[in-house]
Amino acid sequence: MNRKASNEIGWRRLAVLLLIFQVHGIPADPGIRRSGNVKLLQTFSIDLDDLSDDWPFKDIRFGAVSELEFYLGPVQGARMAIFGRSQPSEQACEASRMTGNNIPLSALVPGLHICVKTNEGRFAVVRIDAVKPLSPDFVRGDISTLASLSFSFVVWEKRK
Repeated sequence: MNRKASNEIGWRRLAVLLLIFQVHGIPADPGIRRSGNVKLLQTFSIDLDDLSDDWPFKDIRFGAVSELEFYLGPVQGARMAIFGRSQPSEQACEASRMTGNNIPLSALVPGLHICVKTNEGRFAVVRIDAVKPLSPDFVRGDISTLASLSFSFVVWEKRK
């Protein structure tokens, strides 16, 4: 493996570790599968269903069309709907009109709530906490210059 490929792999591992350690445990409420806070770096995804810290890339992705155009989008069959500034209930999310469309970075403002139907059929709500665009001083391999999206989330258990 050449040095460039080795550095790229090392950088990805560090970014994944940073992502993992920012998620907080499983709540005591039996109706909630998990909740927490996440900081996703550009092009990373999160599996909202998975209880482990070694997530496959499912449910939602902070993707990029170009170095200047970012979005939050559903992947692997997940669906999303912009709810607004108020905190939705599970029932409100279930009644939302979900789509497979991406939400552009310009629409992702702090305080915005997004309902998600995961690829395993659970409902979740994501609350945007902070959006950091790509640094004008972007340096490949320097994660502090990458775009990031911070959000809190709640995933409800499937109803019986």
